[in-house]
Amino acid sequence: MRKNRYDNIGRWNAFFYILAGISGLWWFGGCGMSRHKASLQADEKVYDIINRNWQDSFGANTNYRLNDPNTTANPNNIIPATLSKTGKLSLADAIQLAVAVGPEYQLAREQLYLTGLEQTEAEHLYKLTPFASLAAGQSMTRESSTRTARMSENEIRGGQATAGISQLLATGAVLTTDLTLGSFDVVSGTYRSGPASIFQAAISQPLLRGANRVVVLETLTQAQRNTLYEIRAFNRFRKTFYVSVADDYYRILKYSRQVDNAGENLLALKTIVQKMETLAKVGMIPQFDLERARQNALKAHDDYSQIRQICEEALDLYKNRLLIPQAMAIELDMNEWYELEKMASSEISISEQQSLEAAFSARLDLANVFDQVEDAKRHVEVAADALGMDLTLVGVASPASHQRFTLGAEAGDMQRTQERYELGLRANLPLDRLAERNNYKRMLIALMQAQRMHQLLSNQVEMEVRKAWRDMNQAKNRLATQKQARELAGKRLDDTLLLMQYGKANATDVLDPQRDYFVALDNYAAALSDFGIAKMKFLRDTEILWINPEGRYEQRIAMEQKQSDLQKQN
Repeated sequence: MRKNRYDNIGRWNAFFYILAGISGLWWFGGCGMSRHKASLQADEKVYDIINRNWQDSFGANTNYRLNDPNTTANPNNIIPATLSKTGKLSLADAIQLAVAVGPEYQLAREQLYLTGLEQTEAEHLYKLTPFASLAAGQSMTRESSTRTARMSENEIRGGQATAGISQLLATGAVLTTDLTLGSFDVVSGTYRSGPASIFQAAISQPLLRGANRVVVLETLTQAQRNTLYEIRAFNRFRKTFYVSVADDYYRILKYSRQVDNAGENLLALKTIVQKMETLAKVGMIPQFDLERARQNALKAHDDYSQIRQICEEALDLYKNRLLIPQAMAIELDMNEWYELEKMASSEISISEQQSLEAAFSARLDLANVFDQVEDAKRHVEVAADALGMDLTLVGVASPASHQRFTLGAEAGDMQRTQERYELGLRANLPLDRLAERNNYKRMLIALMQAQRMHQLLSNQVEMEVRKAWRDMNQAKNRLATQKQARELAGKRLDDTLLLMQYGKANATDVLDPQRDYFVALDNYAAALSDFGIAKMKFLRDTEILWINPEGRYEQRIAMEQKQSDLQKQN
C-alpha cells in the first residue's frame, strides 16, 4: 500500500517536471526572432559593413540599398512627378528610373547585399557565442554486480537547463564553458532527490598547424576582401550601367533630330514645289523640272515616315526598359541635346598619357584583380600551414557534482559527473598529407593564374583607354567637320533659292542643294550623338566618370578642380 502511494507521488512529480520542461521550451520558442526584426537586423549589419568599406573614390554612396518590394511591384509609383506633368524625360530622370526598376541593377544590388551578409556570418565565427537548452524526461537504469550477483534499478524523473558560451580566438584557441542545472526526483535507487549542477570549462590551443593568426583569421579576412571587391564591382557596374542608359538616350535624341530634319526637308520641298508650279505656269521652268521636284517631295515623305517609325520603336523599347507604361506619352528633353552641343564645343583637356595614368590609378576592376593576387599569395601560406604537424594543448576543468546522476539515451537527464582536471598535449603526426599537398599545389597554380590575369587585364585596360581616347577625338573632329558642312550646305541652299525666285536656277540647281542640306543635317545629328556616346565611353573606361545621386554625371578631374578652387577660396 505504501509502495503504491509512493509510485503515485513519483508519477505526479514526473508529470510536473515534464510539463515544466515543455512549458519552458514553448516559452523560449515563442521568444524567437520575428521575420520583420530579422530583416531589419540583417539590413542594419549589412549596410553598416558596406558603409565602412565604401571609399569616397568609388563614387557617391547611394543607390545600393535593396528596393522596397511594395514600391517595385507597381512601376507607376516610382515615375517622377515631373515626368507625369510635363511628359519630358530628362537624362537624370531616365537614370533614376533605370536604377529604381532595372532588373540588372537590382541584381547588382542583391549581389552586394549577399556579399555583406556573408561577411556577417564570417564575423560571427570569431565572436562570443552563447547557447542554452531546456529538457525534461525520465531515466531508468539497471546495474548488476558480479560479486553479489544482485541487480539494482535506478529511476530518476526531472528536468534540466544548460547554458554556456564558446569562442574562437585569433590564436586558434577554442574556449568553451557551460553550466547545467537540474532538479530531479529519485523514485528508486541509491541517488538523492533535489537540485544538481555540472560545470565544465575547456580550452583547445593549437601550437603548430592552425596556430598562425593569418591562418585562423583567413575566413574573416577573405570575407572582408570579398565585400570590398563587390563594392568596387558594384560601382564599376553603376558607371557601365549609366553609360548604357545614356547611350540609348543620345541615340533616341539623334532619331528625334532626324525626324525633325526629315519634317523640315518635307516642308521645304513642298514649298519648292509650290514655287516651281508658279514658275512653270509662266514658262520660266520646264515641266520635267516640276515633276522631278514632286518626285523628291514624295521620297521625302517616305523618308519622314520611315525615320519616324524608327524613332517611335526605339522610344517604345526605352520605355519598356524603364518600365514606363506604353500608353504614357513622353518625349525626351531636347535640352539634353543642347547641353551635348555645349559639351562638344569645349576643348578636350586630357591627353592620352593622362588618360592612361587616370585609368591605371582608378580602374576599380583592375584594383580588384591586383588585390586578388595578394589573396592568392595568402592562400599559399594558409595551404602551406596545413602541411605541418598537429600539436594541441588541451585543458579541461570540471568540478565534482554534489549529486551523481545518470541518463541513458533520453534527453533531459544529467550525465554522471566526476571531478576532472586535465592539461595535456595531443599530437597528430603528418603521415598522410595527400589532400593538403594537393591543395598546396592548387594554391600555387591559382597564384600564377591570378598574376597572369592581372597582366592580361592591365593590357586590356591600356588598349581600351587608348581606343576610347582616339574614338572620342575622332568623333569630335568629325563633328567639327559635319558642323562646317552643315553651314556650307545651308548657305549654298539659301543662295540657290534666291536665284530660283528670279528664274535663274533650274530644278537640279535647287533640289541638289536641298538634298545636300538635309543630308548634312542628318550627318551632324549622327556625329553629335556619336560624340556623346564616345565621350561617355571614354569617361567610363578611364574611371573618371562621377555619378551624382541626382542622376547627373561629371568628369572627376573637373570635379576635383572645383573642390581645389573652393578650398583656395576658403
